[in-house]
Amino acid sequence: MVLYIPKRAGGVNLQAFVLVAGLFLSTAVLATFFFFHNRQLGEQQLRETMETHAAMAALRIDAEDVKQVQSEADMQSAPFLRMEKNLYELLQALPNARFVYIMRRTDDPNMLAFVGDSDLYLYPEGFDENENGVIDPSEEPSTPGLMYDISEIPALQGPAFIGPTSDAEFTVDQWGEFISAYAPIRDEKGKVVGIIGIDVDAREFLSMSQSLFRPTVFVLVILWALFVATYLSVLMWRRRLDFVRELEEERSALINLALHQLGAPVAIFRWWLEILKDREEMKSDEKGREICAEMDEGVTRMSQIILALRDISAFESAAYKRVKDPSYIADTVRDIQDEYAQRLKLQEKTLECHIPHDLKPVFIDRKLLAAVMRELVSNAVDYSPHNTTITIHAENQMNGVLVEVRDHGCGIPQQDLPRIFRKFSRGSNASKYKPSGNGIGLFFAKKAIDRAGGKIWVQSELGKGTCFSFILPTK
Repeated sequence: MVLYIPKRAGGVNLQAFVLVAGLFLSTAVLATFFFFHNRQLGEQQLRETMETHAAMAALRIDAEDVKQVQSEADMQSAPFLRMEKNLYELLQALPNARFVYIMRRTDDPNMLAFVGDSDLYLYPEGFDENENGVIDPSEEPSTPGLMYDISEIPALQGPAFIGPTSDAEFTVDQWGEFISAYAPIRDEKGKVVGIIGIDVDAREFLSMSQSLFRPTVFVLVILWALFVATYLSVLMWRRRLDFVRELEEERSALINLALHQLGAPVAIFRWWLEILKDREEMKSDEKGREICAEMDEGVTRMSQIILALRDISAFESAAYKRVKDPSYIADTVRDIQDEYAQRLKLQEKTLECHIPHDLKPVFIDRKLLAAVMRELVSNAVDYSPHNTTITIHAENQMNGVLVEVRDHGCGIPQQDLPRIFRKFSRGSNASKYKPSGNGIGLFFAKKAIDRAGGKIWVQSELGKGTCFSFILPTK
C-alpha cells in the first residue's frame, strides 16, 4: 500500500497559520487602537463639558459676595449664606458632581485660600457623621481663610485664573476617583476675585471605558478575526456616540437651567425699569435719568449674554439643513453700515467698505453670515480708539470669497491668539476696553464659518490693530 502525501502540505498549513495570525494581530492592533482612541476622545469631551459647566457656574456666583467672605467670622453673614446657597444649588444641578467650591489667590503662588463650598450649606446638620449629636473635631468642615497647598495642581497655579480649564489627570483619594474643572469668577470690571472648582465623580466614565475591551474579545478575534474587527469598530464607535450624546444632553440641561433662571429676573428688571422711566418725577430729575440709563445698559448687556448663550446652544444641538439659496455679502455689509451708523457717529469712528460689484454669492445661512459680520464689526468698534477707521474688504478668490475686517485698535497679545476662538476665551487685555465681554461671539463665528465649509483666522499686532479674515465657498 502506498501512502499519498499532498505536495507542499506543510507550506499550505504555514500560509494558513500566517494568514490567521496576521488577521489576529492586525485585528488586535486595530481593536486596541480604537479602544485607546475612543477613551482619549471620551476624556477630551468630558473635560470640555466640565469646563463649560465651570464657566456657566462662575456666572452664577456674585463676585461681591466672594470679596466680602474673608474668614471664619463671616460664616453667618448674608453674602456667605447667599454664596453657599448658590453653590449647593449648583451641586444639585450638575450631574455626578461631588464638590463645588471657591478659592482665591494669596501672596504665596503655591497656596490658595479657601472661601466656601457646597457642603457648608448643610452645616451643622450634615456633618454629624457618627450621629452622636455633636460635631467632633474630625468632622469639622473647612472654613473661609483656610490655606490649601496647590503645588501639585498645575491648573490652579495660573490657568484657572485666566479661563476655564481642568486637571490633566484623574484624581484618586479617600473620597474616590474624580475629575476637576475650574473657571475664574470676575467682578463687573473684569477683575478675577477667585475661582470656582467642580469635582465630578469619574467612576462611571472609567467603568465605561474599561468595559469596552474585555478578554472575551480576543477569543472572538481568534475565531473570526475579520468579522470581529468590523464588529468591534462599529460597537466602539456606537458607544462613543452614545457617550458623547449623554455628555451633550447634560451640557444642554445646564445651559437651559441657567437661561431659565436668568431670563425671569431680567424680564422683571426691564418691566420695572420701563415703569420707572415713565414716572413724571424721574423725567425731570437729571440724576434719575442717568441712573435709569445705566440700569438700562446693564439689563441690555445681560439680555445679550442670555441671547448669545441661547444661540450657541441651539447652533450646537440643531441639525441645520443644507443651504440652497446663496447669500450676498454686499447686502449684509449694507445692513451692517445702517445698523452701526449712529454708534459710529457718536464715537467719531468711520466704517469704510470695499466690496467689488462682481463679488460672487456665498452659500451660508443669511442670518449666520449677518451674525458673523456683526460680531467682527462690533469687536472692531469696541476695541478701536476715537477718530479711527474700520475697514471691510472683500474679493473673489479661486477657492471662494475672502472677507477682511480690519481695525487700528489695541490689538491682541500674541500668546492669546491660539485660543481666541475658544468658548469663553478673550484676550488678556480685553477687560480694559470692554469689561462686559463673555468670550462667546468669536467662538460662534468660527462654528458658523466652519459649518459652511469655510475658514476663519486672525492677525494682530499689540497696539497697532487686528484683522479678522474668513473665506466662504461659492458652491
